[in-house]
Amino acid sequence: AIHAIGRASAGRGIYDGPGISIKLSALHPRYTRAQSERVMGELLPKVKALAAIAKSYNIGLNI
Repeated sequence: AIHAIGRASAGRGIYDGPGISIKLSALHPRYTRAQSERVMGELLPKVKALAAIAKSYNIGLNI
C-alpha cells in the first residue's frame, strides 16, 4: 500500500499529497506492554523500514 500511495502522490509532498497511517497492532500481533522487549525488537525494524519508504516518496507517515 505504501508504494501505491507513494506513486500516487506524484511528488506533491507531505502537506499536499496523500499519506499513510500504520497501526502498530497490525504490524505485530503481540503489541502489549507485557511483551514490550520482544515487540520492540521485532517491531522497530519494520517501522523504520516503512518510515524510510515514506521518506523516499516524500509522503506523510502517521503512527
